[in-house]
Amino acid sequence: MSSSNPQDPTQSTKRISFPFNSQTRTFETTSYNPSLVDNKLSPQELNDTLSQISYLYKNKEKQILGTLFIGSTTVIAINTYFLEIYRPVPEWVRPYGKPLNIVAFTIIGYYLWRSHRRAYKDAYELLTQANLRLSPKGLRWSFPQVFEKIELCPDYKLYYSKTAINEEADGLPVK
Repeated sequence: MSSSNPQDPTQSTKRISFPFNSQTRTFETTSYNPSLVDNKLSPQELNDTLSQISYLYKNKEKQILGTLFIGSTTVIAINTYFLEIYRPVPEWVRPYGKPLNIVAFTIIGYYLWRSHRRAYKDAYELLTQANLRLSPKGLRWSFPQVFEKIELCPDYKLYYSKTAINEEADGLPVK
């Protein structure tokens, strides 16, 4: 993997990575240089797309935390009612206490998982729209399954290098 900047492992001729900063909840763009993609993507266009993804992530994160807070508070309130306020605990409640807690936290976990999947789907749809705008320029966004980074792929470079290799193999002069 040939690197454009030997000190920056996130940049290569095949992909330009923008790692997610979990403290600021944004993608790092400090190492981006428009010359990496032959000025086909301005820093403003890059920042617009990445800020939309960051905004989407922040909103989904708030929804996930809200779900976790409301679900946990409900389970704790029910447990407090039956174990502290309502004394003695009715005999019919005792055998169902732990299984009901397990079911409640399983439901909470499911909603958290579903919220994460929705966030990924929404981000993927947003990048698909961005890819439609970038495809005439020979660029494409790549998005892994987790929010750890987003990659910009300069496909026009790969296409040219494959074409050049094929033409050279056929004995044609390479442009």
